[in-house]
Formats: sequence, C-alpha cells, structure tokens
Amino acid sequence: MAINHVQDKIDNGCFVSHLKTGFSFIDLEEGQNFTPVDYSRNALIYLYEGKVDVSCGHETFVMESGQLALMSCDVKYIIQAEQYTSMVILGVVKVLAECDYFQLRHPTESYSTHITSYRDEHVLDCAQLVKDFYHQVREIYRLGVSCIRLYRVKEAEIFMLLRATMTNEDFCRFMTPFSGERLAFKSKVLLMAEKHSTVNALADAIGLDRSYFQRLFKSEFGKTPSDWLKERRIEKVSNYLRSHDEPLKVVADELGFPSLAALSNFCRKEIGKTAREIQNESKIEV
Repeated sequence: MAINHVQDKIDNGCFVSHLKTGFSFIDLEEGQNFTPVDYSRNALIYLYEGKVDVSCGHETFVMESGQLALMSCDVKYIIQAEQYTSMVILGVVKVLAECDYFQLRHPTESYSTHITSYRDEHVLDCAQLVKDFYHQVREIYRLGVSCIRLYRVKEAEIFMLLRATMTNEDFCRFMTPFSGERLAFKSKVLLMAEKHSTVNALADAIGLDRSYFQRLFKSEFGKTPSDWLKERRIEKVSNYLRSHDEPLKVVADELGFPSLAALSNFCRKEIGKTAREIQNESKIEV
C-alpha cells in the first residue's frame, strides 16, 4: 500500500503549517484494505484504475476506474481492493458553501456523453471532463508542484465541474447527504463566518445560545470555535498577503486590523514571520 498526502509534500513555497489541502493519492495491491483515520471531512473518492469494494455500515458497493463516490463525514467506511487500484481521495468540509452559488448551464440530453451520471445508488460514472481533471491533478502532484493555493483551487474546481456536467436532478441527489440538520449547521457556520469573526457574533448570527453553540461546534468541527476562527484568520491573512502587493498599511486596513502594528504583531505571534516576509512568498515554487 502506498499513501501520499499532498499536505505532506507541501513544505515550502506558499505553504504555512496552518493551511491544509485534502488530496491523498492511494495505491492498493489486491486484497489490501484502506481505512481512513479521520472521518471529520466529507470524502470524494475517484478511481484512476482498478476495482474496489467499499463497505459502509451494512452496505457494500463496487467502484471501478473512472468512477466517483461521495462519502458523508458522518459515515465510516472501508475500501478493499479486488485488484491493483490507484485512486485519489479528497477530504472537504465546505461542500455546500462552495456549491450553493454556482450558476452553470447544465448539458442537455444531446450532450449525454459529456454528463456525469449515476451508475447505481452510490457510484457515479464520470464525464470525460471530470476524468481529465483528475488526471491533471495527479500530474501536478507528480511534477512536484508545492503551492497550496493551486491545490485549494483544484479542490473547489472539481465541484464546479460536477455541477456543470450533472443534470439538476442528479446534482441535487449527489448533495442529499449534506442536507441534514447537523451538516446544515456546518454549512451555516461556514457561510456566516465570512461576516462574523468572534464566537459571540457567530453564535448570535446562527441563532443559538453560546454554550450550546460551542458544544455543537466542538462535536461537528472537532475543535473549539475560538481555535477554528483563529485558524481561519491566519489563513485569510496569509493568503491575502501573498496575493496582494500593496503597502502593508493598506493590507492592515483591508483585513480589519486597527493599525499596521496590530497586523505585524499578529503575523509574528501566530505565523512566526513578519508581514513583509509573508508578502514576499508570493512566488509559486515547482
């Protein structure tokens, strides 16, 4: 068995330890099993080649090359290879938040060869456009690209491609596992966090008592809301600095810091670098 997490490969260039990427490339020999160690993310499984049995609860389904399956984060599963298999698993949280705003044109029946559609209850046969996407991601990894921003773009891109190549009916079906109350809470948090940066404000925006909100948040996200908000803040500041070549005083204003000194102190304390050092890391290293 060979497991390669993209996260482990990103150790320079645009990377800082607080950012994460969810692609993992996995090769299994015949008879080998893969069991995730973390079920906190939704898992999008794609097979490049081979054949596997996926067991989840009392159900088992088969996947073959060119097929895709989506596992909800609250479902535990095991993958067993019936033959040599090469696959990639993308762990994501913000599925609903990323997809709700898409307004792409769906193909008509005359474009049926370009549609991603269900083979059975769990498995999708991928359109060629989706297959090409996955091969491109693997090639990017094999070439040694170490820019986390590129991988983050790719994480969102696959859902855009699925949204574009699936019928409305199938896409709604595809997203059904994420419509439950618990996962709706996650989606609401991800959306509200764009406007509210404190625990109290976030709890009020969602309409929950703070103590209950904190308990529910910890059970769903695996960390306290204050820690999660800090990580988001770190990610936002890091990404903005690397993508904007503006005077640091302007950056501080745009990011909501009361002064340049406050931005500088935040960067040194939370990221371990000065704001200027982070801003100079905008070059993509390959």
